[in-house]
Amino acid sequence: MVDEEAAAVVKRIFDMCMERRGPQQITNQLKADKVLTPTAYKKRQGQKTPYAEPENPYEWRDSSVVNILERREYTGCTVNFKTYTNSCVSSAREALPCSERSDAKQPGLQLSGLFAPQDAQYRVYPV
Repeated sequence: MVDEEAAAVVKRIFDMCMERRGPQQITNQLKADKVLTPTAYKKRQGQKTPYAEPENPYEWRDSSVVNILERREYTGCTVNFKTYTNSCVSSAREALPCSERSDAKQPGLQLSGLFAPQDAQYRVYPV
């Protein structure tokens, strides 16, 4: 299920990245436009989050923007096998290195050309 309001913010962040803005510039713009941080948004939606609601719900951090830009799920991929169990006796789950994960294309929109050369065009196309 896609949260349309959150998806609009994520798309906006990718759009600003394609305009050659860095994380600090994106963060400053989101602060100026009073866009809720992910934690503040989740709290206001009644969703659980391990973080306390910040005093300023519009105080974006560069790391939040970078984490959004690095999430492979936002580029149209389903990332499978993120964790594994080392033995059938132990139920402890361990993270699987990114190089060993399996990706599958999700139906819907896919972003292309995100980190391509300067003359690359921003393209959204159905998969």
